[in-house]
Order: sequence, then C-alpha cells, then structure tokens
Amino acid sequence: MTPRGMIAGHVQKLRDILARLDAARTVADMDMPGLRLHPLKGELRGSWAVTVRAKLFTVVRTLRTGAS
Repeated sequence: MTPRGMIAGHVQKLRDILARLDAARTVADMDMPGLRLHPLKGELRGSWAVTVRAKLFTVVRTLRTGAS
C-alpha cells in the first residue's frame, strides 16, 4: 500500500533510508553508496541529507548527547 501523496517508487527507498537511520550510531553510518550523504548549508547548517530520487531528499538533523 502506498501512503497517500507518495510516489510508489519512493516508498521502499524511504523505508530503507529510515531503517538505516534508525540503526545508525553516527552520521558516517549513513554514508553508503547510492545515498549521497551531504551536509546542508545556510539555515539548515548542522543538518545532513541523503538522496531519495533526483530532487527528493531526506534531511537528518543530528543531536548531541552526553554519550561518548
């Protein structure tokens, strides 16, 4: 089933990205072939994005914790 407003071809890739994000411990864990991990600039500086398709990105904001 495709969520309303989503293009069917994007749904599985988004699910894969979210699963990888859930398992990631660091930003570097998201630097995988095909995801095109890159830092954002301007107002979104400090956030990262991975590519879903062409001009569709998933933006990830990292949070700092006291854990080492």
